[in-house]
Amino acid sequence: MPLIRGRYPATNSLFKLLGGQSLAAQGNLTARSNIDLLGVGGLVDGAIATTGVCTSVAVPVEVGDIITNVSVLVGATAEGTGTHAFLALYSGIASPALLGQTADDTGAASMAASAAYTKALTTAVLITTTNAPRGFIYATVAVTATTIPTLAAVPAAAAAAYQWFTNGPKFLAATHDSAVLGTAPATMGAQTAFARAPIVVLT
Repeated sequence: MPLIRGRYPATNSLFKLLGGQSLAAQGNLTARSNIDLLGVGGLVDGAIATTGVCTSVAVPVEVGDIITNVSVLVGATAEGTGTHAFLALYSGIASPALLGQTADDTGAASMAASAAYTKALTTAVLITTTNAPRGFIYATVAVTATTIPTLAAVPAAAAAAYQWFTNGPKFLAATHDSAVLGTAPATMGAQTAFARAPIVVLT
């Protein structure tokens, strides 16, 4: 039976919400985002981790996806007097390992208020059953600056409040590592659950 006869929409709502964003290397596939997990009903303009500390979120993906770019949505507060900023991806395994990161952005005010901040990974990441065995990976943002930008975010529960089954994400949002400057750690350090999950879009 055709999907239309089954009363399914011809395109999904996330595709529409993101203005028709697709994976850069696979135009037939919708961009991946943690909006799929969190929704946007409680969207806030939220602070992220302090200077030089990573903030990470779980993002659902599909095996075969090729991720080229990572985006976060800057809120009302822009980056000020910045020295380093990067976005990165980590595997969705028990000890998350670095899959790739963007180049270190040393611009003093690269993350402008009320705009999408999009950067290309230095090498595109192919999603496999090895790096995303349960259908998710982690996306990370870290900024070293005097003024840390706020990001569009959704309130997130602590891990104990939602991790009903084993093998699910370790967290919806967490902070980890410090003084990272422009280089993502090879393995994610100890994580502390964070109350806000920044919206991340992978293309």
